[in-house]
Amino acid sequence: MDTNFLDAEILRSVKTLNGHYSESMQDEKRKELNFFKAAYKHKSSEIFPKARQTSIQNSLENARKPENLPSEKNLKELKQFMDTETKNVVRTYQITRYSYLRSLVVARLTLYNARRGEEAARMQIRELEDAVKGTWVPEDQITQDPAKQFLMGQFRLAYLKGKGRKYESVLIPTDLLIAIEILLKDRTKFVIREDNNFVFATKTGHSHCSGWHAIAAVCKRADLSLPVTATKMRHRLSTIFVSLDMAPKDQKIFLSHMGHDLTTNQQNYQCPIGLDAIRVMGTMLNQADKGNAYKQFYVLLINAPFRKNSNSAQCGRYALIL
Repeated sequence: MDTNFLDAEILRSVKTLNGHYSESMQDEKRKELNFFKAAYKHKSSEIFPKARQTSIQNSLENARKPENLPSEKNLKELKQFMDTETKNVVRTYQITRYSYLRSLVVARLTLYNARRGEEAARMQIRELEDAVKGTWVPEDQITQDPAKQFLMGQFRLAYLKGKGRKYESVLIPTDLLIAIEILLKDRTKFVIREDNNFVFATKTGHSHCSGWHAIAAVCKRADLSLPVTATKMRHRLSTIFVSLDMAPKDQKIFLSHMGHDLTTNQQNYQCPIGLDAIRVMGTMLNQADKGNAYKQFYVLLINAPFRKNSNSAQCGRYALIL
């Protein structure tokens, strides 16, 4: 048997089981599976010589090919489907649709922010509360500039605990807040433990739902010709990033949002760059979400001359390129 194939099948099975155990609240089995995964990765180079290196190389080469990026047509269809379905479920909400509403919200947050599959799904209640209160964007930082105020009104900024001392930024579109409020209000009816601190919690355990499964379920319902995944969305946004002539400061904000390596000073000493994160990532994610991926979509700020454009929203001396 091809050792590369066997190695890939084992890892694929581990990933599938991890999502299943998370969604079905089998915390102990999920913990044991993670122990197995760590041991397997440690020994796999001995068990399957060269298979690990070949697998990683193939994965990187395939992921970087343009034809493997999600199509703009599929993305527009998926966004329209999620928006319409979320509004419909909220309008006619019943407790029997709790898990579906949760999947819609998790899929939207994950894909919109180009986060890894499980990152947005593990948002905790206190992190959401900080976002809703505007903890990371103090009022005294928000000027009277209409362009900035426009963006501030579209998002709530959350910082989620990552590995070690790292935090991951998630921009929550305000049109999801009502759906999230329903999920929080009906936790008890859905038999979620009071001591489960995750926003997108599962029944009777201490786990959160699987972001990977949420996206897969929503894509299946949307009946897309090709499914969209969190990994593909991250590659897409990184490709967009390369095509833009971003200022060095904005590049750092982008890399920080994507969870790439930051300097020790940024990780350990600086306060979160809340206002700039919304200004830069809010504009970029909004336009990528609308399918304007390869247009210039900066907010022209601070001393930028007004730019006449039939597709721009005029905001005083600023122009938001739409």
